[in-house]
Amino acid sequence: VAAPEETSGVFAEDFEDYDVNEVPDGGVAPDGETCVMVTDAEPASGMQCAVFTDAPVKDAWKPHWYASRSRDPGVVRFSCAVKLDAGLPAMLDLEFRDWDMGAGVGYETGPYIRFFADGSVKAGSGPDGPDWIPLGQFPLGNWLRVEVEFEDGPGKPKTYTARIGPWDGGLRTFTELPFQDLGFERCNWVGFAGTGNEPGKFYVDAVTVE
Repeated sequence: VAAPEETSGVFAEDFEDYDVNEVPDGGVAPDGETCVMVTDAEPASGMQCAVFTDAPVKDAWKPHWYASRSRDPGVVRFSCAVKLDAGLPAMLDLEFRDWDMGAGVGYETGPYIRFFADGSVKAGSGPDGPDWIPLGQFPLGNWLRVEVEFEDGPGKPKTYTARIGPWDGGLRTFTELPFQDLGFERCNWVGFAGTGNEPGKFYVDAVTVE
């Protein structure tokens, strides 16, 4: 799977440069009924977005889309639009990794946010946390804006700031959220995955990483 290209240290994907029903760069190929495809159904902005269709499959991380990041260590800023389908919502994970993607190479996870099928949004509580950290409850079928900001590199804090709220409304800010793994040091991968085991859909649009 080819990752989308990063230009001038800033990655932006609005899914406008694809045909409808095409698998976008960074999208894992369909597996049974699971797939990531471009759609023109109610994007957050522009004319198109990506739709993720989930279903019971062997690999729990499908459907799946990712982007690579190759900037020098420093401040990482991420934003996107996310929407769970109103009629058949699917659970969605947003994850930031320190991962070279070599065969058999493990990875460390930094910021980790899960969108549950009931409309709740929670952050991972880190390596020592007992449970999820609530970030809010939102109506299904509505676009949300999600922002994540942190520093990567040696000796940097193992925490991040998240902001979340309606796409066209005010955002709630959450500070000092813990990285999922203390070994996370360099952010070179960010991705979305449908991690449920039930049929459902979610949508992603207006992704930027810098």
